[in-house]
Amino acid sequence: MKRFLKLNLKNSTKSEAIALLVIVAVGLGLRLLCLDLKPLWVDEVITSIFGLGLGFEAIPTEQVLPVAALPLLFQFNAAADCPAIAHHLATQSTHPPLFFCLLHTWLGWIPQASLAVATRSFAVLWGMVGIVALYGLNRVGFSRSAALTGAGLMALSPFAVYLSQEARHYTLPMALLTIALTAQVQIHHDLQHKRQRPWLWVLWGGISCGAIYSHYFCALAVLAQGVTLLLFLRRDRPPISPGNLGRNLLLFSLPFGFFLPWLPVLLQHINSPKTGWLSPPAGLAPLGQTLVGWIVMLFVPPIEGQPRSLQIGLGLLTLVLVILLIRQMIQGWRRLGPSVTRFTLTTVVAIVVVEYFFLIYGLGKDISIAPRYHFVYFPAVCALLGAVWSVQRVRWRCFWAGVLIVSSLGVVFDLALQKPYAPAEVAAQFNRDRAPILVVMAYQNTLEMAVGLSYGLAFAAERPPDQPAAFTLLSYAEGYDPVWQRLATLSPAELAIAPHALWMIAPGYLDDAFPETVRLRQDQDCQIDPLHFYRIGFPYQRYQCHEISQKSKTSP
Repeated sequence: MKRFLKLNLKNSTKSEAIALLVIVAVGLGLRLLCLDLKPLWVDEVITSIFGLGLGFEAIPTEQVLPVAALPLLFQFNAAADCPAIAHHLATQSTHPPLFFCLLHTWLGWIPQASLAVATRSFAVLWGMVGIVALYGLNRVGFSRSAALTGAGLMALSPFAVYLSQEARHYTLPMALLTIALTAQVQIHHDLQHKRQRPWLWVLWGGISCGAIYSHYFCALAVLAQGVTLLLFLRRDRPPISPGNLGRNLLLFSLPFGFFLPWLPVLLQHINSPKTGWLSPPAGLAPLGQTLVGWIVMLFVPPIEGQPRSLQIGLGLLTLVLVILLIRQMIQGWRRLGPSVTRFTLTTVVAIVVVEYFFLIYGLGKDISIAPRYHFVYFPAVCALLGAVWSVQRVRWRCFWAGVLIVSSLGVVFDLALQKPYAPAEVAAQFNRDRAPILVVMAYQNTLEMAVGLSYGLAFAAERPPDQPAAFTLLSYAEGYDPVWQRLATLSPAELAIAPHALWMIAPGYLDDAFPETVRLRQDQDCQIDPLHFYRIGFPYQRYQCHEISQKSKTSP
């Protein structure tokens, strides 16, 4: 009998390991599939600049560059170190340094034939760590089945795949928060069973501090975990003396001492005008946007840019899936039953959601407009849903796996959760002009510079070598008159081509604000093309250019 139990346990462990490896392999395949299909968008350009060890001062402005030279601006700076990167972030951005310092190390290890693949692959790496960490969380907190189901959900979720294919600092803090949740769940179990492991409290605090150094929003999760601990102590009253509890809380808080040197920078970033893009909430809109963010965690209908009839059909299908999901969750929740882990994760999610709405309505920062910000509590949602689904029938788990895979493929092939500012679409419009063209991006801050660079990089990737094109960044900090004057005074040495078309990207302009004629290089007039005005984030206008006759040049 003992031999049979030993053999059965061995086979169970082996099959569990194989199942986890399959889940990890599928998750990796989804994240690597078409990793460079979409061009870098503005936030990824900013990530690349800092991750390469550069700053915005390395980007040439007020001068014309061949479009083909733009990718050469993004060269790895081996001389940069973490303090230098942190300085750039402190003065030119609103982000903590850990992710960017690690990304710089990563970029020094791998080939950079493709900037998109090099930077996004680092997010893929931490996305894979998140899958394994989610398995560990549910293995500690629930069961073997819940662990595999939760890992599968993290592997297949379109939201997780989306974040893993972005050169942004989201998968690293998600992985760290998952590990921190695992430590907290284990601590709660230890308290119930009178077990003392001080190193676990230090680990919990250290990982939580690292998460805040990866993304400021992780402070919301850390605060929620602290409140959850207090509620757990009040609810369950575990047999722990005040002295031991105080010692453990001190051990938890010690790692946060490493964050104190960065605290003045955090306070500076909170009041930075660079966060001004977060507008005040518009009535009850954040409630609907939050609901959409929750749906995106599991399925994303490809409705962007689709005909109205298809959007309605996909919307109705989404509604059916949501109703079915709610019904399944209620049934699974009852079957799962109460537990310390369920209480812990549910409380953390509830508190973070309350914090989110405090930011939205209390501080007037509508973070609900960006679904990615739900990353803070996504690991806890994933763990809970994995546990709930694990007590459902296998056929239902297979059904939801299919829904997740289809949704993730939609994200991978750019049918859903498309890139803001649409650099691929804008670049395609530029490329319709086969003759030489000039693209001008007016800017007054680093965000607008990065938007222009994202357009330029996408344009450069598609522009054939035999079709010359040029690009320039011109400041409009003192208004647009100096911009038009600068274009008129460009010398032939600065603008080596005689453009047949000018594309002007002018933040803050309306369609009727663009001048009818733009003088270029003193020997060209560019007439507005009223049929080619567009607005994707920023307005941009096409001009048709022609040489000025000698008579026109000399006439008064």
